[in-house]
Amino acid sequence: MNESHQPAQPAPVIPQSGPKKRKVPSTNQFFAKNTWNIFVYLLIGEFMALVIDIAFLLVDITAVQIIVTIVNVFAYCAMVSSAAWHYGNKDLNRYQFGHTEKNLKRGFWAGLIVSIYPLFFCVGLILANLGYMPYFDVVYKVGNGIFYHYYNWVAGGLLPSQLSWWQLLIIILPNVITVICTTLGYYFGFKDVDVVSRFVYRRGKQPQQENPEKKDRAGFL
Repeated sequence: MNESHQPAQPAPVIPQSGPKKRKVPSTNQFFAKNTWNIFVYLLIGEFMALVIDIAFLLVDITAVQIIVTIVNVFAYCAMVSSAAWHYGNKDLNRYQFGHTEKNLKRGFWAGLIVSIYPLFFCVGLILANLGYMPYFDVVYKVGNGIFYHYYNWVAGGLLPSQLSWWQLLIIILPNVITVICTTLGYYFGFKDVDVVSRFVYRRGKQPQQENPEKKDRAGFL
C-alpha cells in the first residue's frame, strides 16, 4: 500500500516589529519644557538666597551685607543662565538634525515668561507705593531674596508708600537680570560656547581631551 507524502508546510513567518522610534517633541513642546526647567532653577536660586539672607539677618555690617548680596546674585545668575545654556545647546543639536529652526530669541522669550515671578512682586510693590498694600515690602524681600539687602539700602527704612519714584525705579530695575541671564545663556549654549572653560583655559592653557560622548558641559556662568 503506497502512502502519499505531502510536502511539509513552511512555518508562518511572524513579522517582527523593530524598536519604536522615539517621538521628537515639537519646537513649542521643547520650549515649554525648558522654560519650565529655567523657572524651577529660578525658584531654587531664590530659595537659596532667602536661606542665606536669614543666616545673616542679624549681622548689621554693611560689608557683610554687600558680600551676601553679591553671592546671592551670582548664584542666582549661575543657575538661571546654566539652565538656559543647556536649552540653547540642546536646540543646537535639534537644529543640526533638522528638528527645529534657528531662533536665538528663544532665550529672551523664555526669560520674559519666567520673569512673571519677579514681576508679581514688582507690581505688588508699585501698588504698595500707591497706598494699597502698605507692608508689601516684607513680601517683596522674602519672595525676591536676592535683592533683600539691596532693597533695604535703597529704601532706607521707609515704607513702600513713602518711597519716591526714583527709589521705586532703582529697586525694580535690577529684576531685568533674569531676562539678561536667559538671553545670554541660550545664545552661548546655541553657539556651543562655554565661557567658564574659555576663561579658565585662556592664554594657551588647553583642557585635557575628553570623550565627546561623555562630555558634560556646564552653564556659561
